[in-house]
Amino acid sequence: MDPAQLLVTQNRAFPSLEYVLQGSIQDDSVHLLKARLQGLCDNITGEVEQFDDHEIVYTLRIPSASNVSLRVRYALDDLPNPIYHLRYVASAELDKSQSVSVRQFHDCCVTKNIQSFLQELGFIYDYEFYAKGDIFRKGRMKITVAKISTVNIIKLFSVCFTNIGFLFDIRVGIGKTGITHPS
Repeated sequence: MDPAQLLVTQNRAFPSLEYVLQGSIQDDSVHLLKARLQGLCDNITGEVEQFDDHEIVYTLRIPSASNVSLRVRYALDDLPNPIYHLRYVASAELDKSQSVSVRQFHDCCVTKNIQSFLQELGFIYDYEFYAKGDIFRKGRMKITVAKISTVNIIKLFSVCFTNIGFLFDIRVGIGKTGITHPS
């Protein structure tokens, strides 16, 4: 049985560590990366899963300690009743005995009131962005290729989207007994 399925059947939480590889790619090379990923990944039907997400980052500034950031994310495809996800991502744990960096994360579904709740706890708005792209899967890996855009509020009612560029992201979640699916 797959380790992720085993955790679900045993009613345990998913692992809270992940390997992450991130990078950027030039706009004119994105189609080549997507074609290669579609050939390498487990897309049985030939269809690539697409997403269109909005992410808002809140930070709690703590004097004489590291700041704590929480990410609120929801799919724009699910409007008007989106499912909100709250994600905490720790700093990378650098270990010279490992060839990759590992970081802890916690991810959970929350209510639509999460933004006001975080502000009541003392978290302040830091930044936000939109990510629209494709998801590729290969075994336990989840690979996203997304166009990242920010929101610039020019006047009271005028909003301008600024495209930052394409970002690719590869994640593999790990548990104490082995590798499992990332969230």
